[in-house]
Amino acid sequence: MKLHIDCRCGCDILCIEKIFERDEDYEAIYYFNMYRSSPSFPYFWCRLKRAWEYFRKGEFAYSDMTIGEKDIDKMIEFLKQAKEQKENEE
Repeated sequence: MKLHIDCRCGCDILCIEKIFERDEDYEAIYYFNMYRSSPSFPYFWCRLKRAWEYFRKGEFAYSDMTIGEKDIDKMIEFLKQAKEQKENEE
């Protein structure tokens, strides 16, 4: 299970992936990866160089994070509360 979210500026992409880890608890792990998309390189030669580096090395990860199910529940609850707070202010 994977989700890609584009930044509003179109320069960055957040990828969220759900991974099941085979341990005694069989807990789901959520992997967050943020990388830069090609529109931030407007010139042809920059895009070509970036594509060549991508094919040689793979995705360019600027920051990675792995969190467990308990923490993802906390994050979801926080986001719900933040959204409700905004709706109540309006």
